[in-house]
Formats: sequence, structure tokens, C-alpha cells
Amino acid sequence: MKVGRNDPCPCGSGKKYKKCCGLVTTSSSFPGTAADDAAESWWAYPEFGEKVRREFASYFEAVLAPTGELCRDMVEAANRKMNALGDSVTWLHSVMFHLSLFILQAHLEAVVLVGQGLSGGAVKVLRGMFEALVVTKYLAQNPAEVEDYRDYYKVILWKRYRSLEKFEPEKAKRLPEGRLRGISADYEAVKNRFTDRPGQWQQKKNVRQMAEDISLGDMYDWFYCSASSLHHANMEGLHTNFLKWEKRGDKVEAIGPSLSGCAPALAVADLMILKCLDTLDTCFSLGFAQRIAELRKRSDAEWAGRAAGSTQSALDGAGFSQAGNSSRIVPGGEQSSKIVF
Repeated sequence: MKVGRNDPCPCGSGKKYKKCCGLVTTSSSFPGTAADDAAESWWAYPEFGEKVRREFASYFEAVLAPTGELCRDMVEAANRKMNALGDSVTWLHSVMFHLSLFILQAHLEAVVLVGQGLSGGAVKVLRGMFEALVVTKYLAQNPAEVEDYRDYYKVILWKRYRSLEKFEPEKAKRLPEGRLRGISADYEAVKNRFTDRPGQWQQKKNVRQMAEDISLGDMYDWFYCSASSLHHANMEGLHTNFLKWEKRGDKVEAIGPSLSGCAPALAVADLMILKCLDTLDTCFSLGFAQRIAELRKRSDAEWAGRAAGSTQSALDGAGFSQAGNSSRIVPGGEQSSKIVF
């Protein structure tokens, strides 16, 4: 399944593929995650930001800065591979590359929020990062489904047009006739493939099922479900943010930054970024396996060292454990480096 770089983009934008979905991002535009970048940009609460920097000084030096360097090097290497492939670039390459950039950006956003002492916001970002990671790894293992992932965009465009037609009809009328014909024709060409799966591109599987297929089912249970409670503000989410203070007899004061939850949010961010880099490395045969393994060891050592500290209160604050459970962060490499209860 190949598309020439000068061919019309299959997404229906009317642009050439190389100017649309085949666009290769230059490394200079990638924000990275190095500690020096974060130090210049994340201080909405300057005094508290310094507190976070002191609390996680060893993490910034041993893990975060090397993560940024590795991300930049791998993006540059993937860029070179994309350019070298030229007209042989497949949709799998393009989707894997851009999904990886999406995940790396989410990692940066989560780190920035932790730097504000806003671990709840970071967890919500990490929830989206988990979904993107699941899709990335699932498509890497099931490349035949990349076509569905791509073509469901045509269904989305049609839905967006119908919504515009309903709520802002004058704007809908101003759409170029050729553009509207293209949206309609693209939708008619693919709609029958998505009749039984409204609202999603997957053929039969939801996020949980895809996660189980790629050995992330446990992470779905211990992280994604808790993060979803924060996102949807159900009773578990409310308990995580506020009601736990009543139970402990403490007074609820002004909402603001806190160290509570920062450690597990960073640990989860590490776990997911490393899995993303593994997939990117494998998909493009970049040869970064050893550097990824070394970074994983650093991350494991950092969180193992913090297990004897104040991790319990941080886990409670992040909503990754129930009150009274004994929680810790443990090392253990690709499969077992996670928060356990």
C-alpha cells in the first residue's frame, strides 16, 4: 500500500501527499523534553516550580534530559529514513511517524504540567497518551488495519460537514464546490466499511481489547481506568481530587499546585515514552535499542530509589491506589516497570 509523494493525498485534502499526510517534520520543530527546555517554559507558579525542580533534581539529570536527547536523535533518524524511502514511503511509515510525534508531544505536555505541580492535569494528558500508544503499537502489529485508520478520516470529514450544515449553514454554503464533492465522494467510497462501528475506526476492538492484544491490558486496568475517572469526573475522580481530604479530616483550601501525584505521573510518562520509542525503533529499524535499554535502566533505578520515600502519598493523590493499600514503584524493565498495588 504505497502512495507517491507527488500524488494527491488520499485523505482528500486536495494537496499533494508530500505536502499533507506525507509531510516530514524537521527535527528543529520538535520541542523535545530536555530539562533545560522545561526549565525555561513551565513556571506558571515560579516558586513552586523551583520546589518541583529540587524534589526531582536527580530525575531531571539522570532521566529527563537523556530522554529529550534520545527523542531528538530518533526523530532525526526517522526523518532521514522517510526521506531516503522517497516514493516507497508507505502509509504505515507515515502513520507510525506522526503517531510517535503525537506521543512525544504528549510526554512534553505531561512533564510541563508536573512542573506546575498539576499532576491531575498531567494524568489526563497521559490518558490520551496511553490511547495513542495503544493505537501505535496495535497498528505496528496489525499493519493491514492502517487503511481503516486512514480512511475513517473521510467519515469524520463528512460528519463535520453535516454538523456545519446543521449549526452554521451559511458557512457550509461557502465551502468550495469541488471540496464538497470530494468530501461526499470520499465518504460514499468508504462508508460501508464502517457501518457497524460508528464513532471508531477499529473493526471490532475497543481500546481495552487492543491493549490486551499488545500486552498492555494490565496497564489499561491499573492506569487508564483511574485516569479516565479523573477525565470523566465520576465519584472516583472526585474522591481523588477532593473527597479524600474530608476523609482525612483536613481542610480543603485553595486549589493550586502540589507535589502530590507528581512522582507517579512522571513514572507513568517514562513507561509510555519508552514503549513508544521501542515501537518507533522497530518500525523504522533505527538501531537505538541499546540506548533505549540504558534509559529504561536509569528510569527504573530512579523510581526504585523513590519507593522508600513519600511515594505512597503521591500515589494516593494521583488516584492510582485505594486508601489503605500499600503502593510502590518498582523497577523491572519493559514488562514490569510500573506502579503496583
